[in-house]
Amino acid sequence: MKKGDIVKINAKRDRFLHGFASVFDMSGGRLISIDDLKKGPSRDRDALAGDWVKVGHDIGAAIDREPCGQE
Repeated sequence: MKKGDIVKINAKRDRFLHGFASVFDMSGGRLISIDDLKKGPSRDRDALAGDWVKVGHDIGAAIDREPCGQE
């Protein structure tokens, strides 16, 4: 598939999603920005990875604070 074809498909998808979202938007604005649709998955992935890093740090801190029970 040529790059131009992909651009056309993406543009059609973006117009479709904008129209679909506008059905649910009673204020006349946009519920979903096209930018969110394009960058959302990568932002979600980064946020999820950051959350797991924090979980790991919390577990490490708890292990350091509490005795392990082994003698």
